[in-house]
Amino acid sequence: MIRLDGVSLCIPCPFSMVSFTEASNYISTNLPFRKRRAVKNSHPRGTETRITNKRELSYEELQELDQSKNKFISIVSHELRTPMTVINGFTDFLLSEKFGELNGKQKEFLGTISRNTTELIKLVNKILDISRLESGKLVFESRDILLPEFLIEATSEFRVLCLQKDITISFENPQNVRCFIKSDPFRIKRVLMNLISNSCKCTPKGGTVVVILEPCPKAGQSVQISVKDNGIGIPKEDQKYIFEKFHQVENSLRKSYTGTGLGLHIVNLIIARLGGSIWFESKKGEGTCFTFSLPDTNEK
Repeated sequence: MIRLDGVSLCIPCPFSMVSFTEASNYISTNLPFRKRRAVKNSHPRGTETRITNKRELSYEELQELDQSKNKFISIVSHELRTPMTVINGFTDFLLSEKFGELNGKQKEFLGTISRNTTELIKLVNKILDISRLESGKLVFESRDILLPEFLIEATSEFRVLCLQKDITISFENPQNVRCFIKSDPFRIKRVLMNLISNSCKCTPKGGTVVVILEPCPKAGQSVQISVKDNGIGIPKEDQKYIFEKFHQVENSLRKSYTGTGLGLHIVNLIIARLGGSIWFESKKGEGTCFTFSLPDTNEK
């Protein structure tokens, strides 16, 4: 074998090929690990410096590409959202029958247009939110939130959503937690909406969803909030992908619902920006419990 500095080396070990590629900046070989180190250590210092510089340059280029991607997504999403909002507005106006009475077929077709444009607008908004969250451009507020009053009010707002499926929703505060936290109430409510909506989709008629407030034992965290259901649970093979973009759990109950697989990814990003963490426990056939913590940012 010819070393990079031109010196011939004889390495008595089994290998198929040893090559150095400037474009990729690495040596490819199927040598054992210890012998790979010997080959690596044979590089002149100047070569290692050059490789490192090229790696740093590649990282900078990747950052620029990522920024360009986020900018492109933002522009395209805005351009899509505007005409879809206009279409939806005119469709709803026609459905109001202010320009004349509609027959059954006209109402059916306009209703289909309205529902689908609404879903597309929601999808565009989610993509925009992910782009802003990942780039750190989504603005978060910081307000005093009184617990448990905030959660009692939020839970009652989702009662109609649960009643549509004959699901009972309730709030529990087993340790009588009462405190102020400084956070973004709109973002917390969005997290709750997503988790409760998922619970409703995965819980059969007659099931239960419970929102639970407890102190958090984790260092630097004030409280933890759980959304627990007695639905069908998440299969073990899907659990490690649950917060990934576009991942959807396949089950019979969710076949009648459309989804993008973006909701839990957004929830994860929001909780991280709020300074908390999120985790879950689930057993197939018994239910799921998602829990997120919020940091101790204010005096109790």
